[in-house]
Amino acid sequence: MTTYTFNYITGINQNGGTYRVRIDALDGDIISEVQVVQTEKAYAKTTAIAPVMADVTGVHDIYLEKYKYDAIDNTVYSNFYSMTISK
Repeated sequence: MTTYTFNYITGINQNGGTYRVRIDALDGDIISEVQVVQTEKAYAKTTAIAPVMADVTGVHDIYLEKYKYDAIDNTVYSNFYSMTISK
């Protein structure tokens, strides 16, 4: 199974949410979803692993779309700083 490993930083008191991973365009095919979780420390580095739900080959641009928000004010503050693809 192919997975994405996302490394990110969130602000404190953020309840988290879900990002969709799309290819080739902001409205491109959805190939994965990654769950961003709340951190207990401000700006803590965190890792999330998400399975790739589609058979993707070749070179593509990757887009992250904020999809579901768990925060009261419908915001998720996340700074993704690296992504790794593993098989």
